[in-house]
Amino acid sequence: MNKRQLYESIMKNVAKEVKKVINAPDKNFNFIIEGDNLEALKMGVDYLRIICCFSFGQIIYTIVERFLQSTGKTILSTISQITGSVINIVLDYIFIYPLHMGIQGAAWATVIGQIVSLILGLTFHFLKNKSIKTKFKDLKGRQIK
Repeated sequence: MNKRQLYESIMKNVAKEVKKVINAPDKNFNFIIEGDNLEALKMGVDYLRIICCFSFGQIIYTIVERFLQSTGKTILSTISQITGSVINIVLDYIFIYPLHMGIQGAAWATVIGQIVSLILGLTFHFLKNKSIKTKFKDLKGRQIK
């Protein structure tokens, strides 16, 4: 198996697992939950649907964070992470209590916090990190055939 086949196999399996989470039925699971608490199970599925669909913020931020850390810009990495975390905490309160969004509000707060960290991390990387020359045109994807 060459690298391309391995990559395609991994991506197909990841896509299959994400599809399972997104399309998971609310009450018909093939495994037993301790205490058979279907409401907790439904909340977990609701949370994971949002988190998995919008996980790009965390995934890409992890890469950008490593760029900043590996070039000695650890304070910038820390600032972007703390900013996203504080926004998550504030939005958790707003979405869960005043807006009554429940577990879905917590998921949206997490996703928004991660995306804010990503945007701030990318900003720091492109404006302050001169050690790695990256241009937006270099970020284009390639089609796998």
